Amino acid sequence: MRLSDALRLADERELDLVEVSANDAVPVCRLMDYSKMKFDEERAQRAAKRRNVAKTHVTEIQLKPAIGEHDMATKAKTADRALTKGHKVRVVVVLHGRYISRPEIADDLLERFFALVEADMSVERANSGSDRRVVASLKPGS
Repeated sequence: MRLSDALRLADERELDLVEVSANDAVPVCRLMDYSKMKFDEERAQRAAKRRNVAKTHVTEIQLKPAIGEHDMATKAKTADRALTKGHKVRVVVVLHGRYISRPEIADDLLERFFALVEADMSVERANSGSDRRVVASLKPGS
């Protein structure tokens, strides 16, 4: 089909003439709604990005030694929700003041917190990056 006929046909149908393959001996074109195609591609990319983000999502929960039982239970429920969704949870115990000289308090606090979490989990790693912060990462499953 000649180019002028193809352009006229696209204009009659209110579509765009899009070149699909320019490298062939005869260029291949297609009649389509180009803006709709671009919108669908962008929507698919956003959805793929959303799915990708969900796989790597990490929920961070901070605990301090002077936390109340109810506050810790609330944070444990937050960890439960995140673990059941398949997200990782990073639990950070922040030591300050007189607690810095007693790092065993952070370990006890983490054990109490792990006992409150009802979701199936495993401790991926527990480390103390500095004197003031003790970090434990949880991942869903056993």
